[in-house]
Amino acid sequence: MLSVVAITLGLSFRLPSRSPPPRAAVAEEVAPGELRSPSELRKGIAKFYDKSSGVWEKVWGEHMHHGYYPGGARKDHVQAQVDMIDAVLEWSGVGRDGGAAPARVLDVGCGIGGSTRHIARKYGAEGVGITLSPVQAARAGALADAQGLGDKVQFQVADALNMPFADDSFDLVWSLESGEHMPDKEKFVAELSRVRRATRRNSAQFCAILAQLSDPSSQPLRCSSPAAG
Repeated sequence: MLSVVAITLGLSFRLPSRSPPPRAAVAEEVAPGELRSPSELRKGIAKFYDKSSGVWEKVWGEHMHHGYYPGGARKDHVQAQVDMIDAVLEWSGVGRDGGAAPARVLDVGCGIGGSTRHIARKYGAEGVGITLSPVQAARAGALADAQGLGDKVQFQVADALNMPFADDSFDLVWSLESGEHMPDKEKFVAELSRVRRATRRNSAQFCAILAQLSDPSSQPLRCSSPAAG
């Protein structure tokens, strides 16, 4: 979701000094002509990230997403990645204007858990990260243990289009540069909405984001009525 939100925000991006490896392997693993079903697609994505996550970590570090460079400012790319997370949290109003900080956070498409750990540390929250890759989930857990967050965050293999969580389970649902990989965007957004704990405030924010992201040429995405709170 967030790569699109970032475009809506007009945030500026710059690649780190070392470019990421070519994505030819992605096409090889998830070629549309070979993968006909959602199950095959999930297996292909998991296989790709199982094989490549070590390379991505060497290039990007623990945050497998772009950085925030307002005005083209030069900075360390790791700091820029952290700044991207904080800029989006600030824009979305999380914990702002007297609002309660999130106590339970879900990171959808968590990679090796960089955002999960940062947000958990920032707010003192419990965090859950999901990915299709068993290798990523294991690495995310190992990094959490090494950083002293093993009792605060957990990681598991799960499908973002069919998440194994009850309705209203999380105060903050986070997804950074992963929504573009989802074959069914409406179902993806519906799942994000389903598992977040709705209040009038965050439902209004969520609906505003959807309104900005909706393709004007298509049927607008709809939000359910916010719960009291």
